[in-house]
Amino acid sequence: MPRDYFQRRRFKRRITSAAIVGVLSVVVAWTLTRQPETPAFVIRESSLHTSSADFVKGFEAPQLQEIADAALHDAARGADIHVRLLFPRTAGRLPVIIFSPDDGDSSQECCEALMRDWAAHGYGVVQLTRVTGLHTDLHASSLLGVRLKRALRRHASIAEFGTGALDVTSVIDSLAALQTRFPAIRGKLDTAHIGVAGNATGAVAAEAVAGALLELPGRPRSNLADPRVRAVLCISPQGPGQAGLTERSFDQLVSPYLGISGTRDAAPARFAADAWHKAAFERSQPGDKYEVFVQGGDGILAGSERSMGSDDASQNAQSSGSAAKHIHTATLAFWDAYLKHDMAAKRYLQSDALQKTSRGSLTLDRR
Repeated sequence: MPRDYFQRRRFKRRITSAAIVGVLSVVVAWTLTRQPETPAFVIRESSLHTSSADFVKGFEAPQLQEIADAALHDAARGADIHVRLLFPRTAGRLPVIIFSPDDGDSSQECCEALMRDWAAHGYGVVQLTRVTGLHTDLHASSLLGVRLKRALRRHASIAEFGTGALDVTSVIDSLAALQTRFPAIRGKLDTAHIGVAGNATGAVAAEAVAGALLELPGRPRSNLADPRVRAVLCISPQGPGQAGLTERSFDQLVSPYLGISGTRDAAPARFAADAWHKAAFERSQPGDKYEVFVQGGDGILAGSERSMGSDDASQNAQSSGSAAKHIHTATLAFWDAYLKHDMAAKRYLQSDALQKTSRGSLTLDRR
């Protein structure tokens, strides 16, 4: 057989192999780099009833356990801090979310569905309920210092916002002791992954532990940041002009942050409500900052209709439930992204999926 026959065969094989390798390389590269228009992160929809944590779309919610009242003692401030714990009956360690409620809430009604949703999706939720026995004369070793204790009697209302942040820090300090006292949570709370959430006036504590500076009596530009907090979420965030917050308070807020507000959220008379509630988002350090805005709804829709009149609430029940569903999704994506390091959740936050699925009733800004 002619020698050039074998040479031609070898040449054809090389060409064929090169072509096959080239096509496969293109296919693999396209598969690896292709991102779906809507990220794959999907949250199971909650029934949103405050009395249960049932879910649809094939998600079977784990049974939740509750410790209704646990008292923690802060010896430095002479305070007893009462908390409620909510967590799933599942194996494994749970990232922790500490929730600071609005001072105006006389019960545990606010954001109940939201907290149960977080717990059902694998978080240990610690809700501050009340603080008792707080001494006006703080010890010199406390974070507020000697000058603040002298001014507390004259400026108690302002100082309370600073002590709210200290309450959160005291709870973090006590997480190990809580697990020792209650066998149901022993070894379950992951103290390396802590988030703090706050609603309305309770959002000031969340903002402060994230790095917002407070103008407190005798202690200007007080920094009560807690480096153990990985992320903060504020429902109806508070802006400058009250609670010790100023125009420059948020300059050093660097922690991952999610704010939620809506067109029904009120603000002090001299401020435009939308801009006031977005101050923490817009004036903080860029990077991992998000703001959800609810068109025609209330930022507290996540668990309460208390800002609406009864007639108004009845007329808007269906749309409110829809808004709440999307708020639940956004908050879970935020916690999963920054407390569980879930990249699908972070891609969801970086996409337009929330606005599309809510048909424009919610917007999500990023910076």
